[in-house]
Amino acid sequence: MNTTNDSADSIREINLSYVLLAQKMLRLDRARSEARLGVTGRVADILVDLTMPQTMLLSTAPHLLCAFRFNEQSILSSLFRAGEQIKVTPEESKLAFASVTRRAALSV
Repeated sequence: MNTTNDSADSIREINLSYVLLAQKMLRLDRARSEARLGVTGRVADILVDLTMPQTMLLSTAPHLLCAFRFNEQSILSSLFRAGEQIKVTPEESKLAFASVTRRAALSV
């Protein structure tokens, strides 16, 4: 078993699924999807306009195209504690989205 090839194949599959999902979301509800995906309008334009060959090529990137947005351990921990409500203020949500959007814009 070659774990390097297995990992590369898994990353490629995840990337392809993620890009196809992002394109579908952006076509259905552009504004909400930009916020959910953490992308700028310019990045959204590029994603929506990708041809299938371009999408396939993008999916072969050697790293994941998606990332966790949990910058604080407390937010992540609260997601898996049974019965505990997530206490994230709207301001915290906006800050989290803003930081991810900025990172996404810088990586393009």
